[in-house]
Amino acid sequence: MPQLVFDLGGTFLRCGVAHDDGTVRPVVRTRIRNFLDGSPAAEVWRSIFSELALFAKSVDDLLSPNDGVVLAFPGPIRDGRRIVGAPTVVGDADIPDVAETLERLLRRPVRLINDVSAAAWHLAKSTPVDRFMVVTVSSGIGNKVFDRRHPLRVLDDASYGGEIGHCIVDRSIDAPRCDCGERGHLGAIASGRGTLRLARARAVAHDDSFSRSLCVRQFGASALTLTNEDHLVPAIRMDDAWAISCMRDAMTPLADVIGSVTFACGIGKVCVIGGFPIGIGPQYIRCLNDLLKPPGRMPSIGLPDGDFAELADMHPEACLLGAAEFGRRLAFAHA
Repeated sequence: MPQLVFDLGGTFLRCGVAHDDGTVRPVVRTRIRNFLDGSPAAEVWRSIFSELALFAKSVDDLLSPNDGVVLAFPGPIRDGRRIVGAPTVVGDADIPDVAETLERLLRRPVRLINDVSAAAWHLAKSTPVDRFMVVTVSSGIGNKVFDRRHPLRVLDDASYGGEIGHCIVDRSIDAPRCDCGERGHLGAIASGRGTLRLARARAVAHDDSFSRSLCVRQFGASALTLTNEDHLVPAIRMDDAWAISCMRDAMTPLADVIGSVTFACGIGKVCVIGGFPIGIGPQYIRCLNDLLKPPGRMPSIGLPDGDFAELADMHPEACLLGAAEFGRRLAFAHA
C-alpha cells in the first residue's frame, strides 16, 4: 500500500509518496528554518508542520484514507512515537509531540524513525554482510547497526542506540560545544560543522599556512569567510595539504569510536553517508580507512582484508526509500 514518507533534516525537508513498486514519487524538497538562523523553536516547528500538511494535501488523491505516514528524523526516537532530542533542528529547546500533531493534522497513522535507521533499511538491499554499521557525518554525527538476522533489523529499540555523536571525546575545559549544549562531543568535533570550526580556528591561529592553502589562493577564503561548501570541501577534493590536515585531525576521534563499536559488536562493514563525506568524495573515505587500518585504531585480529569503511552509494532519496521499507516491513505490516 502507498505511504506518505518524510525526511526531515537539519537543513532540508523532503516529502514523497512511496508506492508498492519501490519508487517514491513525487518528491519535493524544501529548505527549512532551524535554530542556527535565529528562528525560535516554536516557529521552526510551525513551519515544518505547515510544509508537511501542504504536501499531504497536494497528494491526497494518490492515497487511501488508511495509508500511513513515516517520518525520518535526525535524532533519537523512542517507541516509534517520541523524539528524544532534536539538536540539529532546534538545539536544546523543548520538542512537541510530533507524532500526535501529525496524526491530528493528516488524519493518518504515524510512525517515526531515526533518519540513519531509515538509511540503513535502504542500504541493506545493497550491502552483502549480515551485520553492518551506517555512520552519517553531516551537521551532526550518528550511526545505526543493521543485523538482517535480528527481528528488528535495525538495532534502534533503545533510543540512545546509535547516538555516537554525543560520545565525549574531548574532556578539556574549552572543548567545542555540541549543538545539544554539552562540550566535547564527537559531533562537535568530527562533523561537517565541527571540521569547519577547527579549520576556522587554525586559519586565525596559523595564518601563514592557511594563506598558502587553496582555500585562499584559489577559492578566495579568509579566516572570517571560510565555509565548507565554497572553500574547505573543494580544496580537499583538490588534495590541498592544509585542508586535508584539518579534515584528518577532526576525523581522528571518529575513527577511535568506529574502532570501538566494530570490535564491541562484530561489525562486518562500515557504510559512511552524509552530505559532508559525500561532498568530499574519495579523499574522505581514504583518510578514514588510513586511520582505521592496523596498527591504528583497530587491531588486526580477524578483520577482513581491504578497506573496512566505504562511502555508500546513496540514492538521493535514500531516507525516503528506507522509511518506506520500514513502513512495509514493520511499521504498518499488520495494518
